[in-house]
Amino acid sequence: MTENSKTQYFYTSGVFDCMHIAHVDSLMRMISVAHDWDAELLIGVCTDAYTESFKRTPLYNFEERFNQVKTVFERLGCRVIQDPLKDVNDKYTEEFYDSNNIIFHIQGGEFPENSSVYEVMTRRKRMKFIGRSTLMSTSEIINRIKESSLKKLGGDTNSNFLVNNCVVKKIENGNPEWMDEVYPQLIDKNLFKVKFYHREGNTVFLPYIEGEVRLQDITCIRNMIHQIHSSGLQLTHTIHDLFAKFNYEPSNEYQTLFLGEYVPSHADLVYINVINHRGTLIPIDFECTCMAPKQCDIASYLVSAYIYDQINADEVIDNTDHLERLACMMYCDYWLQWSVTTGKPYFNNKLKELKEYLSPCLEF
Repeated sequence: MTENSKTQYFYTSGVFDCMHIAHVDSLMRMISVAHDWDAELLIGVCTDAYTESFKRTPLYNFEERFNQVKTVFERLGCRVIQDPLKDVNDKYTEEFYDSNNIIFHIQGGEFPENSSVYEVMTRRKRMKFIGRSTLMSTSEIINRIKESSLKKLGGDTNSNFLVNNCVVKKIENGNPEWMDEVYPQLIDKNLFKVKFYHREGNTVFLPYIEGEVRLQDITCIRNMIHQIHSSGLQLTHTIHDLFAKFNYEPSNEYQTLFLGEYVPSHADLVYINVINHRGTLIPIDFECTCMAPKQCDIASYLVSAYIYDQINADEVIDNTDHLERLACMMYCDYWLQWSVTTGKPYFNNKLKELKEYLSPCLEF
């Protein structure tokens, strides 16, 4: 990143998604200001991770956005680098400015999401704001391309609709009050691409996660589950509260599961609640999230994969240890009782079939 020449620079940063006339207008004005000080413009392109920490996922990934800016503006004497900020709480350092011969930081406007991001240059009285261009915005381009739309989404237990990029979900069998506890924490911790959450009664509004629903590699699923378990979510409810909602009381044969540590758990990690988003697994629908034995999440994933005919019973056994198989049997019993309480016997035969197959593998 360090430039060895004695060239002095004005630094600016941006996402530059869908590179458009307003970007060009702003950067050309910044070049002009820099030249007034016998300096050149150094342009930092924000990473995907940094951008996603405070706004939507860019339509173009970092490499694409970087190359767009570089192709145009290096021909005009600018340098183009990766912006150093890691997330919305990060800020520019004296070392970054000094090592790159930066004499001014110049932006279109202030950054309300983090008032301290420019504190070094503000303290040095070397911060300039030239005003944002009004010629165009990326949001305007997106709105022109994408007409407003309403689409009914899948889901066994709730009514789900997609309105543009917002999922409107009517909670019919979940726990909307529990969602009030978990979703603000997911936003604060920048977990699983949850950027907003709002609830009106039993209707919630959530961001749409674009991706593919399919059977995932079990090792990748376990890694994702570890993220949930180690998330540090502070939850007041336990798996026993969830069971009680549907009149389920685990029998004595499952008591061994409840002797170990309880961890933050999705608790309803069914196969269709995992989205493959650009190669990253994202769990969705945290309406049953609670403290539970660590075996519960892998059990709910594997049992649901079985009842959706994605794996066979031998694969359930091959991918579990003794306690996890016990948890699989418990989830079979729990979902059977769930079907009685809700009057929705979706997969009763499959659940009974899997429990019968697993029983000889366990000694109580």
